[in-house]
Amino acid sequence: MALHRQVTADGTERIWAATVETDQSERRAVSFTEDDGETWYITLLGKRAHNITSSSDAVYVATDNGLYKSFDGLNWARFHSAVDSLTGEQVWAEAAYGALFDSRDSTLWLGTPDGLARTRDAGVSWEIERSFVSTSDSGEVRFYAYPNPFYPAENNVRGGSGHVRFQYHISADEVGASTTARISIYDFAMDPVVSLTSRQHTTEGDFRQVWDGRNDAGHQVANGVYYCRLTLINTEYWTKVMVIK
Repeated sequence: MALHRQVTADGTERIWAATVETDQSERRAVSFTEDDGETWYITLLGKRAHNITSSSDAVYVATDNGLYKSFDGLNWARFHSAVDSLTGEQVWAEAAYGALFDSRDSTLWLGTPDGLARTRDAGVSWEIERSFVSTSDSGEVRFYAYPNPFYPAENNVRGGSGHVRFQYHISADEVGASTTARISIYDFAMDPVVSLTSRQHTTEGDFRQVWDGRNDAGHQVANGVYYCRLTLINTEYWTKVMVIK
């Protein structure tokens, strides 16, 4: 499923391969060889790897379970979910579909279902890039949810729960000491399902809140249409999200 050539700091050449099982007698894994295929070392057994990249001293493997790093190819550590050091934005997905180490500036890039992240200090701090439509743009709605429809078993799964993001904008004339954004979610009968934690805003800009598809009791909600209300400075904005399990 993936091949990669690594040249280590001491000049050793390693060929990496990510494979998946084709019958019940096989297992998915990552393997590497240092002698042109005469001998193979098998590691990360059971992990579904999508992509492999490396620096001269480390190898990185993007898998369904996250991004792994190893110095020797046998002992591995998994990165925590990326959190933007400036904005606090998080990657709400465990899966990592792509990784690239750029040796020009020692930047590690990470591609996930929930955005693109990069780090220049081995994961101590991250920057997250995510494409979205700003609700400040002329003609756009003030409040919306994505992905929509929302599949809790597939979309931005982390910690056993999927996540849907609500997007809204705070303009300069809306910023104040008591500018609070509250999001409440209701079922088709307009019965309350859950209220997300209120957020205070002291600056203008685009903001997001995340819902894990669960009600106040912590149970996964049923299939259906859910009505979502943003209350901002005594003004209400509404949107809908379709949940499909």
